[in-house]
Amino acid sequence: MVKKTFPFILISFFLVFLLTISYLNLKVYFEGKEEIKVLSAESEKPSEEDFWVNYLELNPNYFPGLIELARIQIANSQNDKAIKTLLKAKNIDPNSDVIEKLEEEIK
Repeated sequence: MVKKTFPFILISFFLVFLLTISYLNLKVYFEGKEEIKVLSAESEKPSEEDFWVNYLELNPNYFPGLIELARIQIANSQNDKAIKTLLKAKNIDPNSDVIEKLEEEIK
């Protein structure tokens, strides 16, 4: 008698377990539709100009960053700021062809 009821109890327990897991999974699926926010999506992304200004505060002699910031400033018609940025870049690399091209764009 024990040998015949053991498989029945085991299968019954497995089916109850399977139904419970399925119920919980469906409950989470239908009720848990909250949008999950990614950490970087919670705060606003700084503009390119703000990014380079902040980066160059930490790394003031980063020549490619100075050039990129000057390009952005020229594109935004901030020629006075671009000239100051190019002067900083010229102190690092006075013979740069890129600086000359950007200075021509300003004129």
